[in-house]
Amino acid sequence: VVNYMRGANTDPIEITQAMKIESNVAGFAINNNRSIINSRVGGESFRHIVFVDDIYYVKTEYTDVFTINAQGNVAGFVIENGSSQIDTSVGEVSDKIGYISACFVDHVEIINKMDSDTSITAGFIIHNFNNVQGCYVEGSDEEKEGSYIVGTKISADGYIGGFIYENDGLVKNSYSNIKIDNEGSIGSYVAGFVYKNNI
Repeated sequence: VVNYMRGANTDPIEITQAMKIESNVAGFAINNNRSIINSRVGGESFRHIVFVDDIYYVKTEYTDVFTINAQGNVAGFVIENGSSQIDTSVGEVSDKIGYISACFVDHVEIINKMDSDTSITAGFIIHNFNNVQGCYVEGSDEEKEGSYIVGTKISADGYIGGFIYENDGLVKNSYSNIKIDNEGSIGSYVAGFVYKNNI
């Protein structure tokens, strides 16, 4: 469980819009300006072989849910993937790589507890500037997928993107399959995959 706290052994603090505090919490990294390949954020699992109708299958069973319980900008994997920044010494735009491939957020519960309809929550990335391929956000693969009973969901009052909140890059062969619970007063702040696509 990831909790946003003042320090060790303290109670969680409540961040409000009036406090003007910027909080970024991610399951893997805050900023990625290079490459992340074949990585995972998720609950504990084990695989075993089952025999059904004369056929052997590999079945994954989950023993625990990975929970991110935070306030502010909250992402299951990365807050910002790559960026374009102006190099003031030469006055040119310097592109950073920001490449993520074959990564996933699996069997998670992402809770943004910020009491504000301006908070941003994403299952995978808050802002993608470059390249994401073959990645996914997945709830439980159990019979009651994405249900309150299983505990795999994205929950927030503000803006929610099931995979990415804002996209300014390439997203290829990726998906999100998780329950989204928008507890705010305006339900139109929610998108199942990308909330804002600028490409």
